Amino acid sequence: MNTIVKRENILKPVQAVLGVVERKQTMPILSNILIKIDNNSISATGTDLEVELVAIEPYAGPASELETTVPGRKFVDILRSFPEGQEISMTHEGDRLLLKAGKSRFNLVTLPVDDFPLVGEPEMPSHARVSERKLRELLRRTHFSMAQNDVRYYLNGLRIEFAGKHMRAVATDGHRLALGEIEIGASEGIQGGMGVIVPRKGILELERLLTEQEREIRIAFGTNHLKIDLGELMITSKLVEGRFPDYQSVIPKDGRHRLVIERERLKLALARAAILANEKARGVRLCFESQGLRVIGHNTEQEEAEDLVEVGYEGESFEVGFNVSYLLDVLNAMEEREIELMINDPNSSCLIDTGGKGNYRYVIMPMRL
Repeated sequence: MNTIVKRENILKPVQAVLGVVERKQTMPILSNILIKIDNNSISATGTDLEVELVAIEPYAGPASELETTVPGRKFVDILRSFPEGQEISMTHEGDRLLLKAGKSRFNLVTLPVDDFPLVGEPEMPSHARVSERKLRELLRRTHFSMAQNDVRYYLNGLRIEFAGKHMRAVATDGHRLALGEIEIGASEGIQGGMGVIVPRKGILELERLLTEQEREIRIAFGTNHLKIDLGELMITSKLVEGRFPDYQSVIPKDGRHRLVIERERLKLALARAAILANEKARGVRLCFESQGLRVIGHNTEQEEAEDLVEVGYEGESFEVGFNVSYLLDVLNAMEEREIELMINDPNSSCLIDTGGKGNYRYVIMPMRL
């Protein structure tokens, strides 16, 4: 049976799930997208066994049904090659899908629908509603501190936990930590201290898909999966097993030295010092002085960059080394005009926040230079 759809109707859901589809897979079926069409909707599903995306587009075409799997990247390239508004005829026979549009014909090899692995749990008893915009901000301002390919696999993800009417996100790679929280709406089956670890790929894919809309969305999790329902799009991610470190113990509670500084001025000074910082170590020195904060970068060629940010500081003079990339990541994630640096001594970690006025805190470990 022929199924006729408009290019935009099928391209939109297919493009939405393409992010988790890889061309080269150990399992050929993972390079495919599952397509389902009936007289109400068109749905596309993509998965890499860790993250599953399902996109649904309303469809009011002729009564017809189609269910098959097609090579994801090839299928999208074909759809993109057609002009807007183009009607496409799709015929599935055996292990082939024939596409016709105008004078063009494409014959694609399909794989059995029954072989397509669907991720997820039938029931996820714990769920809450959160603002889509706030969730996007929460991920953007914390995810950069996740580890990459660390043998401590539980660090290669983001810890999401609940406390009262708040949802907290924590990421650390052992050298730095990002912590933020947002308010949640109605919830069910969630107890204080309950939390999960979402793998890196799931977090990055989720951040890509979230928008600035103020609407409430549903976040749910079970024993092994987390699912976020965006209405027209659903993302399901496996959870990382393991015990997340006690991050509260590494957050400085008191600091002998405090400095309130304009974020943009510090960011520019660090960017200039980074030009001559060692390419491998990426270390810079922060010198706390009566004149302000002096930022110094140097490399193995004996080259040096220095920048002074004039700011009120009344404590004793000292200097401490940090990875300049870690500092810049924090400043790029923050939005506040003024921030506060709090540190005890050159051997202790630095807490960066907004003087206790905001919902985000960052901790960076020092380095020897």
